[in-house]
Amino acid sequence: MKKLFAVILSLAMLMTMAVAASAESAPIEIDFWHAWGSGANYETLTTLVNGFNEANEGKIHVNEQFIGNYAEILSKYNSSFRSGDNPTVSLIDACMSLNEMQYGTMVNLTQYIAENDPEYDISQFVPAMLVFSTDTEGNVWSFPYGRSTQIMYCNMDLLGEIGYGMPQSFEEMWEICEKWVAEKGTPAYGHPIAGGYLTYYITVWGGGEYFSKDGQGACMNLNNGWEKALTAWREAIDKGWYAVPSLTTGGYWEDFMAGKLPFCFASSGSLTSAISKSEGVFTLGVDMLPGKTQEDGTIYRRVYTGGSNLMLASNKSPEEIAAGWEFIKYMTSTEANIFHSLQTGYVLSHVGVENAPEVQEAWAKTPEARVAYDQMAYLNETHVSPYLSEIDNEVVSSLEAFASDNISVADELANLKDIMESVLPNGIVEAYE
Repeated sequence: MKKLFAVILSLAMLMTMAVAASAESAPIEIDFWHAWGSGANYETLTTLVNGFNEANEGKIHVNEQFIGNYAEILSKYNSSFRSGDNPTVSLIDACMSLNEMQYGTMVNLTQYIAENDPEYDISQFVPAMLVFSTDTEGNVWSFPYGRSTQIMYCNMDLLGEIGYGMPQSFEEMWEICEKWVAEKGTPAYGHPIAGGYLTYYITVWGGGEYFSKDGQGACMNLNNGWEKALTAWREAIDKGWYAVPSLTTGGYWEDFMAGKLPFCFASSGSLTSAISKSEGVFTLGVDMLPGKTQEDGTIYRRVYTGGSNLMLASNKSPEEIAAGWEFIKYMTSTEANIFHSLQTGYVLSHVGVENAPEVQEAWAKTPEARVAYDQMAYLNETHVSPYLSEIDNEVVSSLEAFASDNISVADELANLKDIMESVLPNGIVEAYE
């Protein structure tokens, strides 16, 4: 890993040529807001930031600052934008990029590259990693950094107590839940309550969609996907299979790590922490999310990514924007992506990186580290809309009530319909295309 970091440091030195003219003056100071305050994610981030600062000594200096979660960062960023107190570079929830673009607070990276760095190659990113940040005209507004996918974490010791291994299908998962609850009397699995989970369930269970292709409407009735998803979840809740989170949506994760749940779904970005904290405590298993068994016996999987991107503020001086661009290039480079992924569990987002010797070596040593990459074969990023951030908080609040307040499927569908029709221009639509 030291060799890999040396490569990253060398790359950073090459990236400073665009701002070399500022070398004789005081270094340009820029702020960078992020969401990691401790642990492997923070250590990896600060290693990269420190490497950039070292390579750009006397030219650019980045001040990193932990702000809070994605929602807290975006809220503070927008509230401080008018006064200019926002950072030059900020983390943003990837799926909120197009929404933020409409506010005029971000630099159009496609346009900026064409005008200032035409040799830069955007095609180094896996195309799906740019879906959330690409507008209808093909302009990219933010770049992937710290992108994740939900994977399955299992306590193999607990599963072994009831004679099971890691479930591959939802049908097997429900069998495990039923047996676990019958024998142990406690919930069997958990996951956070988030809009992203609704999109996952409706596509796996019902062949449905969340938004229409243009992001202007909600496909609530397509193949009855939403009803099937909520019905399956309602049953898991009512039978005590699903561990309904407490006021802190992370409660399921603490329960899993404490040996109370045989399995859960959580971010691949938690992998390094899970491996470390489970060592000597229980046998950790990691696999792709379960899918739905088809008539021919195959398992249908369809998954999404989450996590964050980096955006460049549009209200800074040309010099600060140029410095911010150099920093974004560095933090989202292929070398930095490999380093970040192997240290944390966040997904590889660049074309061909799976063939890098250091990646192959890491996967051979820790097979769990390649699960997220393998799951990308089932990636289908279709829930994209410039209205997502307006909808998401309301949807999450509604789903939290559904899980904890014994709301019926019919009433929850009505609640979700009201949310969609109040925000989306086309309301409820009958087809994806």
